Amino acid sequence: MIRFAIRAIPLLIAAALPAAAATPPAPDVALSRCLRAAQGGLESAQCYGEAEEQAMAQQARLLGALRARLARPGPLGTDYPAAAKLLEDGQSAWESYVAADCRLLETVFGDGNAQSLASADCAVKHLVARNRGLEQLKKDFLD
Repeated sequence: MIRFAIRAIPLLIAAALPAAAATPPAPDVALSRCLRAAQGGLESAQCYGEAEEQAMAQQARLLGALRARLARPGPLGTDYPAAAKLLEDGQSAWESYVAADCRLLETVFGDGNAQSLASADCAVKHLVARNRGLEQLKKDFLD
């Protein structure tokens, strides 16, 4: 699921999403709450799907903000065009890593419910971690 989902993030989604008045809980927090309330595998799978969608939308917003900032001139002595390319290279490498890492779980578990939930959990964890890194990069260096 993740190998297609991450690459299919249209940046236009981030632009089309309305700004929320209140910040929703992080995808991993929302996922934990949802899983506690879930009554079975189907509901658990829905929890993972919602968390993954939320994390992907958050990542699209973060990447959009970083790209926009790097498209403007930076302080004297910086090379924002080179930084923008490195952001894209890093994102592409990260996507490949996540696809392989989560595919490993799919292969280990084989077909069935455990495989899909393990893969979904893997995807959400990677997305949440990457988003935290992107947020920190933005805060520390580009805000």
